[in-house]
Amino acid sequence: DEEREFVSNFEGRPIPFVERISELHFLQDAANAIQSTGGISVVEVLGLAGSGKSRLIQEFRSSRRESTQLCIQPQQGMANPMANLRGALDSLLTGHFGSTEQALDLLLMETQGLEQTLLDASRETLRRFFSGERVAPLDEREWENQRKLLFFSLARLFGALTQEHPCILIINEARDASEPMRQLVAYLSEQGNAPRGLLIVLEIETTADS
Repeated sequence: DEEREFVSNFEGRPIPFVERISELHFLQDAANAIQSTGGISVVEVLGLAGSGKSRLIQEFRSSRRESTQLCIQPQQGMANPMANLRGALDSLLTGHFGSTEQALDLLLMETQGLEQTLLDASRETLRRFFSGERVAPLDEREWENQRKLLFFSLARLFGALTQEHPCILIINEARDASEPMRQLVAYLSEQGNAPRGLLIVLEIETTADS
């Protein structure tokens, strides 16, 4: 399986990973910390184009095969600015539970302390999200009204995915992420909203002037 091997090749020969070892250890330490404490961490992988950011992340992912992993590649100009996240989650949930619908029913059972009306609204919001409905309406006020419930629902889903192992959310080329994705990361990072056991890795390309 090429996706899971993460071995770079040149003329058919594997290229060993020899650079950015300290950064790889930093990422591994961050993952170990959230596994021990159940907290959340956001790590930025910075570097110029061609400096080895993608290879570093590949090596990190390869070293954390037991973790739930989601890798997002933002694309500008998409009709649905969170379609890549939806697609990655849908693939993950379908692979583990047979269907997204079954996954939501199993993962989002009644939660102590939450009103039934809120639970029902959260589940319905996620069903709409996975059906492909636009999640960022053109009307900014309408989006603001929907945003908190959607982000709350996604935080619950991430929390459910971290019950056994940490969940690693990787956003490649994070500078190109849509505004709703940026808002989601900010929401997940806030104390009180953060699901336990979530590591967010942002790959960010820098320039010589930055």
